[in-house]
Amino acid sequence: MMSVDVNRLWLKQFMDNLDYRVDLTHAYQDDIYCYLTAPIVLMTRSGWGTMVESPFKEQSGIMQMTTGRSTQVWLATEQAWTGTEPITVQLTMAFIALDNAFEEVVKPTKTLLKYPLPPDRTDPIKPPAKMKEGIGCSIYAGMKMYIPETDLYPVDAQVTYSMVKDKSGYPIRADATASFTTPHAMSAVDLEQWFIA
Repeated sequence: MMSVDVNRLWLKQFMDNLDYRVDLTHAYQDDIYCYLTAPIVLMTRSGWGTMVESPFKEQSGIMQMTTGRSTQVWLATEQAWTGTEPITVQLTMAFIALDNAFEEVVKPTKTLLKYPLPPDRTDPIKPPAKMKEGIGCSIYAGMKMYIPETDLYPVDAQVTYSMVKDKSGYPIRADATASFTTPHAMSAVDLEQWFIA
């Protein structure tokens, strides 16, 4: 009877499932291929603030303390839309070595850590994306999401390496998180285009 490495077989099936695969491209760095270990998080946010800021705020506080009355009017309590913030995209990924820990874990995670950093030490320092040309990162996640490089800039990356090493001393797994942001506020129509029907 033949013995089968069940964990390796399970990992292979997981890695062959394209619903979990993420392909990242970057303006200056190598492309990265890895696997989602948690759902993709997209965060949109609109700002709201009061319509009127009272010019007599200090005097109003003193009056309220001494007389028990407020000078606040209802108009000052109304909320007004102050704008929309850029969209934030957060990915939680795993890098797993099946054959070569350096190529499958170490090399791509080093590249991921470089994504939010300037490409070199020049004066003036270049940003981690080609802002003027609108070239940042692109994400192709699973079978249903594509975010083009004109829409996304890297913000941060964090990698946690496994304590288990291969015979060469390289970690056989790494878990990573990365955040990206759009260069400007997006509309509902822009966001809709990220999803493939």
